[in-house]
Amino acid sequence: MAMRALVYGSFGGIEALHIGEASVPEIADDEVLIRVCAGSINPFDWKLRRGLLRDFFAVKFPITAGRDGCGSIVSLGTSVVQEGGASLRPGQRVSFVSSRLQHGALAEFVAVKARGSVVPAAENMSDEQCAALPLVGVSAWNAIVETADVQAGMKVLIHGGSGGVGGLAIQLARHLGAEVYATCSAAKTGAVEDLGATAIPYDKVDFTDAVSGCDVVLDTIGGEVHEKSYTVLKKGGRLVYLIARPFNDRSGDFDVQTRQVIVSGRTESLHQVMALAGKGRLVPTISKILPLAEFRDAFRSAESGSAGGKVVLEISGGASVNS
Repeated sequence: MAMRALVYGSFGGIEALHIGEASVPEIADDEVLIRVCAGSINPFDWKLRRGLLRDFFAVKFPITAGRDGCGSIVSLGTSVVQEGGASLRPGQRVSFVSSRLQHGALAEFVAVKARGSVVPAAENMSDEQCAALPLVGVSAWNAIVETADVQAGMKVLIHGGSGGVGGLAIQLARHLGAEVYATCSAAKTGAVEDLGATAIPYDKVDFTDAVSGCDVVLDTIGGEVHEKSYTVLKKGGRLVYLIARPFNDRSGDFDVQTRQVIVSGRTESLHQVMALAGKGRLVPTISKILPLAEFRDAFRSAESGSAGGKVVLEISGGASVNS
């Protein structure tokens, strides 16, 4: 059977992407087949396509873009069993993180490992919100809860507060009872403060003059921002970071801890994120929702770094697969 998919056959810019025809993936025993209704764009997508991650991931072309999304289950592999207290079943609306590097979420159908990658979607959220949440939600959860171990009363600084991960990290830290500060552009201060943080506009204020004595800094940027962040931590504090621009580790000079965030594929993390979303405690920030046909505009916005939230693509025509 054939389907539409957003694919690329070599490393390159946005011009390498095109909507092509691909085979509907056959599922392994531990996978589910999902009819995709919406998929989101993450930095991983364009970094992989540009070849920036070739030293870390072995790729085989063609590649279908996209790492997470929302859709409905079509079929289950023979060994798929009850996971996390919620049975997966045909017709069920789910959020997922793509588990195959070559076959991503921006296609009419995707095969995904049931364990660690698929959970029932939050009933109170739209398809687009449920598509935008999984990867950034798990990243924020792994950063704030599992790596930084944020507790009530802590002072936390989050860099990139208007981004996909940063916005959810603010909400998680606030949910845990922390005092939260976040850097963002001056144009995004209102949106960041609405999430519960004290905004620090980096284009007007040096964050080192605006905050000090932090228990935790979450760095989503790297480079000079990372190195300056040591100065706003108190002794024994934690600088946790997602892979970004290279930096010099100066934790020893400041008597603080540096911890890299490892984004896990554990079902428990995805369930926790979706459970909080179901209670209205976590809401992904979406800057644009576009049809799949406008994928070039979507990727330009996402890659510009100024989107101020997730860009989501609507995947249409899933019912028109031909045999």
